[in-house]
Amino acid sequence: MDKHNVVVMGMIVRKKYEAWNIGSIAKIVDNDEFVKYEEIWSGELNDPPIKSGDSFYITDKNLLVEVEMTSRNTENGYTYFTDYVIERIEDEETDKSKKEAEEKLKKFNESLNSDTKQENSANKKWWQIWK
Repeated sequence: MDKHNVVVMGMIVRKKYEAWNIGSIAKIVDNDEFVKYEEIWSGELNDPPIKSGDSFYITDKNLLVEVEMTSRNTENGYTYFTDYVIERIEDEETDKSKKEAEEKLKKFNESLNSDTKQENSANKKWWQIWK
């Protein structure tokens, strides 16, 4: 049975915050922003090569990973880019995105409150006409 050299890559991501609103509902959600790939395992696997969308278990690391992309490398092997998150960074950019999201949420809530007040005053004027 033939074998091929393999390098398995995982992701480093940064936590980011965003303000989302749908209609009159608003909230802050956190997302992961891709930073870079790093090697999590290398070795030999039996042929055939793993395809994108397949998953496999790395016994040494006790990890089940899903292959997002497969690529040939210059060492006559394969590099598998996986969905595995090695590290989630929380830094100044994370704090900045959280503050921006909170400001957007505050502005949205203020505009929603002012719209509601305008509607209420318009309704009061309408009722006063009929009195």
